[in-house]
Amino acid sequence: TAWHETGSVMLPVRETFARTDAAAVRNLERKGAAYAHRHPNGHAYYGRGYVQLTWKANYLKMGKRLGFDADGTNDLVDEPDLVMTPEIGARILCIGMVEGSFSKDGKGLGHYLGAGKTDWRNARRTVNGLDKADVIAQYAQDFWACIQDSLVAQEPVPEPQPTEVSEPQAPFPSPTEPAPRSEPTPDITDTSSDIPAHDPRLPGPMPGSQTSTGSSQKPLSQSRTIWGSIFAAFAGMIMFIEDVIESALELTPDIPTPFGPVDSIWLVAIVMLAAIILIIYARIDDRSKLGR
Repeated sequence: TAWHETGSVMLPVRETFARTDAAAVRNLERKGAAYAHRHPNGHAYYGRGYVQLTWKANYLKMGKRLGFDADGTNDLVDEPDLVMTPEIGARILCIGMVEGSFSKDGKGLGHYLGAGKTDWRNARRTVNGLDKADVIAQYAQDFWACIQDSLVAQEPVPEPQPTEVSEPQAPFPSPTEPAPRSEPTPDITDTSSDIPAHDPRLPGPMPGSQTSTGSSQKPLSQSRTIWGSIFAAFAGMIMFIEDVIESALELTPDIPTPFGPVDSIWLVAIVMLAAIILIIYARIDDRSKLGR
């Protein structure tokens, strides 16, 4: 029923699927719907909610059934858009169909379904006679099939069985049993061992360790890293000098030399480059002396 009456959106809607109260009234007045005219209190009691509650008398009756008239007023009559709230709309749908509040003969769903009865078509009478009864009956059977498929049979859970606890194994041999004798491991550092001095299983000298000649050898990867860093620093310095030269060419005067006028900035660049080369050379020389 809710799937059909809400146009499959499964949310409370206004009749004609209007977004506002004024639009719903306007649409229904064009169709000549008698129940859509506004009452003296300014409200119109057209279809709202999941089941399209219609007519002022039905708003009044359902408001009393839900207990909305405790203070002498009926909230559904004074505020008919309360039917548009999901909670209230769902209560109206369920109560009306189960109790037969919407039907002319007062018969609810229990008269057509349950206890071995599956009269899907006539169950539509709990809402609006046989209007679209065949279509809605098919909807109902499809939903019911989905519910049945989703039910999972509950299998009994087996009771846990007690497990036998075995005594722990003794980590050490008992005092009455002699401990197994282990064969002595030959000392690979012993010169009198049968293992030859050049046995391939012996570890070789670690990189950077002292050899028999007392010299220290540096790994090839370390040397490449040092030179790579030097070249990177050198290239970066050249790029920096180039940027300085380009930005200062227009600001520096030419210096006369025997070979003709020369920009003074180039002389500064040459001096800086020579100083960098000397610093790098001195650094390499110091590292070579420390390694000896």
